Amino acid sequence: MDIQMDNGRSGMDLWKIFVLGTIRLNCKWDYDKLQESRTIISRYDGYWGMGYWIWNTRYPRQTLCDNIRWFTPEILDKINTVVVEAGHRV
Repeated sequence: MDIQMDNGRSGMDLWKIFVLGTIRLNCKWDYDKLQESRTIISRYDGYWGMGYWIWNTRYPRQTLCDNIRWFTPEILDKINTVVVEAGHRV
């Protein structure tokens, strides 16, 4: 897949996609549940290095689908592998 950092869908940067995609995969939520659950999750925003801004932003369901659907379990596994390998090197 050819990734173009300067040409993407508006409204979500990679960090938001990572956080919301991880929540969706690990909680096994669909996009409707993810959209409506921001208020529940907002109490944990400090743990992820996010402020209230990520949950204060209203994302239409289609924006969530268009951006987060690319964040698959395989991609999460690759990220986990890179992080663990980096930790072992340190």
